Amino acid sequence: RLTQAIVTKITQTRKFTVLDRENSEYYNLEKNFLLSGNTDPVELARLGKRLGADYFIIGEILDFGIEKNVENISLTGKNFMQINGYATVNYRILNIPTQQIKWSDTIDISFNIPQNKKRAESIVAISCDKIAQILVEEIIFNIYPPRIIEDNGVSVILNMGGNFIHPGDIFEVYALGKKLYDPYTKEYLGRDEIYVGKIKITKVLPKISYAKIIEGRAGKGSIVRKIKKISNQKNKTQQVEGKDSMFDAMFR
Repeated sequence: RLTQAIVTKITQTRKFTVLDRENSEYYNLEKNFLLSGNTDPVELARLGKRLGADYFIIGEILDFGIEKNVENISLTGKNFMQINGYATVNYRILNIPTQQIKWSDTIDISFNIPQNKKRAESIVAISCDKIAQILVEEIIFNIYPPRIIEDNGVSVILNMGGNFIHPGDIFEVYALGKKLYDPYTKEYLGRDEIYVGKIKITKVLPKISYAKIIEGRAGKGSIVRKIKKISNQKNKTQQVEGKDSMFDAMFR
């Protein structure tokens, strides 16, 4: 369930080419048909255009649990039950051609499970969806942070929408400065990010989002980053204040 949730969410970002290796039998069926001699040779030539993977995401769930907290509401005398889930996930980004581990991280995730979803099957589905959402958000917002593509001084348009941005979300706006290089390895490290303001999302479409400027300014071409929070639940989310951008060195 977790694997499928990650695949679905990464595909929905439209930022990556996701390759399917679980359904190779369908490819082999089509290959045998094309090799039977009953098809156009042009169709056969398409077999040589399969893509190889650049990176694998691999990992494991180290810890997972569900907690039920019951609180008594003094006004009504009734009990209110809140169901919370938590998980610790370790994962790595593996470069296939070199077998080099490009990044490795362990993230602690905590989330709430709605009251009307108490069956075990529903809890598993919700948990996998929450874990996949946080993991893919960490990937997408560090590799491809949303950019401002239009700015009229009052509101802006971002080049990202879908399931990763929601009305009411607040983002910090950063203007891109000079290019930065490591003095030892000469490796390109990205660009200086200069804080210039904040925006609040007002409308989300499948591919773009609209926001209003609530502080400072926001220029076309600037990038935006979510304001990071520290969870007050048992386990912290992976978004910890001051944590370095995990994919900057890898992709920039």
